[in-house]
Amino acid sequence: MKTANRITFRHMPASAALELKIREKFAKLGRLYPEIIDCDATVDQVDRHQHQGRHFRVTIGVRIRGEELIANTNHEDAYIALRNAIGALRHQLDRAIDKRRLAESIAIGADESQDFATAEFDKLPAETETVMAEDEAVALLSGAARRPDPERVIEGVEQY
Repeated sequence: MKTANRITFRHMPASAALELKIREKFAKLGRLYPEIIDCDATVDQVDRHQHQGRHFRVTIGVRIRGEELIANTNHEDAYIALRNAIGALRHQLDRAIDKRRLAESIAIGADESQDFATAEFDKLPAETETVMAEDEAVALLSGAARRPDPERVIEGVEQY
């Protein structure tokens, strides 16, 4: 990652253990995806229910070249919410990076394939043998004639 990470706690006291876990996850993301420029994390305590306990929302934002990806999840346990958000973010990163790589390979491949096709066309002999006579092609296209299916024609065996 190119810049520092920002971690924010809202509606709850900051937790050193949770912050350390988030920094570990960011470090791992940075090793797996060197395309990441910046990461932000926000941990919110939402819904303070007397009987159901506390709920946490973890939102993680990542910036890569040309895109910003955001994943958020809710759970009663902040660590599980963090795990789920990281999983969702990794899925988004995989799709975004694959999409970018595909677009780059198509752009590169189009140039190479055009050069290859031109080179192969230049290698062809000037006079090529025709596969089918013109009148036979017209008869097939009009439906007046039928050509036997080569998969069904077997030498020496009668067809039913």
